[in-house]
Amino acid sequence: MTASFTGTIRPMTRDDYPDVARIHQAGLDTGNGAYEASPVTWEEFVDKKIPELCFVAEDEGKILGWVALMPFYHRPSLTGFLEDSIYIDPASSGRGVGAALLEHSAAKAKEWGAWTITGWIFEDNSASQALHAKVGFRKVGTLQRHGWMDYGPWSDQYRQCAIYEKLL
Repeated sequence: MTASFTGTIRPMTRDDYPDVARIHQAGLDTGNGAYEASPVTWEEFVDKKIPELCFVAEDEGKILGWVALMPFYHRPSLTGFLEDSIYIDPASSGRGVGAALLEHSAAKAKEWGAWTITGWIFEDNSASQALHAKVGFRKVGTLQRHGWMDYGPWSDQYRQCAIYEKLL
């Protein structure tokens, strides 16, 4: 049974970004985080995300994980269709941090006016798939040859990507 997170979830700030980037890098180093080999700058990060829908989980002053929502399409008719990005500090795995972050971000996204959140997850990332399913996302498909990986354990290979969605 997964523990229930007892810390605080709050909006992400620029001051959090060194910890956000460190946690992001740990996920990228597994080869199961994203196609990029390293995090972007704070400015690039907030340019792609919806800043008011970016959150950190904190306990005793330490950032344990983060979630950020971003537009999936840049069409006015699809402004409520979002994509999530979530990373948990490996030392905090199993503490309920991921579930708390996804549930919090979904509630805030609904208040913001979103109607769907999607998660695009590498097929090999069973932990993220299980996390998304646990909080009410459902798998709606798999993309074959979604993208080309140029670093890590899957270097020089196409990756398959599972698509999860949660209707708000």
